[in-house]
Amino acid sequence: MGFLVQEMGRKIIVGFVMALVILFAGRVVASTSPSGDPFQAVWDAINSLVQHLNDNDSRITTLENKMANLESNCTSNYAENGDGTITDSCTNLVWQKESGDSMTWANANAYCSDLVLASQSDWRLPNINELNSIIDYSKTPAMDSFFIYKVHEAIPDRSFNWSSTTYLQNDSRAWVVEFYTGDTGTLFKGEFVVFPRCVRN
Repeated sequence: MGFLVQEMGRKIIVGFVMALVILFAGRVVASTSPSGDPFQAVWDAINSLVQHLNDNDSRITTLENKMANLESNCTSNYAENGDGTITDSCTNLVWQKESGDSMTWANANAYCSDLVLASQSDWRLPNINELNSIIDYSKTPAMDSFFIYKVHEAIPDRSFNWSSTTYLQNDSRAWVVEFYTGDTGTLFKGEFVVFPRCVRN
């Protein structure tokens, strides 16, 4: 099933790119940018195309995560450790019960590296697969009640969490999970401040 989703995703992207290239090429030929510079018009079209691909990539990744959760033979079974940590017996990962405050990606990595919690100091920012493992699409918010759900003041109900995983198509962005819906996406590392939830093996 995972292979099928990947194939569907690739076909969607290829068809999407072809349609957009044709569309933007027509626009560039027909007109230039407001400044009258045809090269700027091409550049604007490319930037718009990249944004469309980023959005499409995030939607496909979220679909793959949902399918992976359905296919998984291991169901997360959490244990409250009574020291600000949660253990997942499915992945054998130990999680920070409450995420840190909002910060940039670089600061989130440093925060987890410097964290001393439950007498342990080997904490780190989780990769996107690890962060995906605690999504529970059967719930709203999409995480188990063992975890403290923290929301952004400027975005009611929403809780974006950094992963350590850089977006391969643009290394100035990193993957995040939004835990109200369980959606995944990417944010600019230095421009957005969201939550880190640290993990250790």
